[in-house]
Amino acid sequence: YSTTINNWIYLKVTTSGSNYVNSTLKIMTTLNYIYNGNKTSAYNTSSKLPRLTINEAIVGGGIRNTYTTTTGTITISKKITSTGNITITTRRNTTTNRTTTKASNKQVAGSYYLGDSRTVGMSSTLDSNEKSIAKVGGNYTDFITHSSSLKNELYNKTDNYNIVLNYGVNDLYNSSKYCTGYKDLASSLGSNYKIYVVSVNPVDDSKGWNATNKDINSFNSSIKSCISGVSNMKYCDVSSKATTSAWKNYLSDGLHYTNDGYKFIHSKIKECMK
Repeated sequence: YSTTINNWIYLKVTTSGSNYVNSTLKIMTTLNYIYNGNKTSAYNTSSKLPRLTINEAIVGGGIRNTYTTTTGTITISKKITSTGNITITTRRNTTTNRTTTKASNKQVAGSYYLGDSRTVGMSSTLDSNEKSIAKVGGNYTDFITHSSSLKNELYNKTDNYNIVLNYGVNDLYNSSKYCTGYKDLASSLGSNYKIYVVSVNPVDDSKGWNATNKDINSFNSSIKSCISGVSNMKYCDVSSKATTSAWKNYLSDGLHYTNDGYKFIHSKIKECMK
């Protein structure tokens, strides 16, 4: 079985394995074209390819494996150990489809807000062209999941969008992971998407939450320094836009905010986007 993926085609093949127990299933998958229409052979080495990924899954006949490559080709040999149907699903990753095809002067159609419970709380204050992808208790692992959901959302869209990242209060110790993950997202989306990283905003230390303002300040400093110089990323220092007493008034339980608090944060993010 062999297949060629021309740009973004999704291919799924099902083949009977009942007569082939103990034989070897051989698969070769090749990505021939990239998003700008060039053949991959036009590049000197696979390292020059713009971070394209092929994902391939094999299920059935006693086989359950997933393969990923960024070098343009997957070659697999697996022994069939049981009868049944074998399903082979091959897909090119959707993350880089529009990094060069979209005109840089297009209007921004809206914004996506990714984050934790603080983003869930802010959702009611968002504009009609803004959408949240968020989870109560959201942490770095959820950021990875939300990033994947975001890329799927953007896959069929032709407009530019702002991306707002609002994580960290639930795992302030993960600043180095967020640093890497944020920059990877910025790279995979391309320069026509502007990413705004929002500061983790204050808590009330007297309420006994795991997050403390000391750790928040350290996290914010690390993230701000990390993304500095990345052309399509901007740090939004909302934390400094209100006094300590004002932040306490905006807090509802010491960690989350009142509706007025979320309106204030949203307004400062919008100012940051200008």
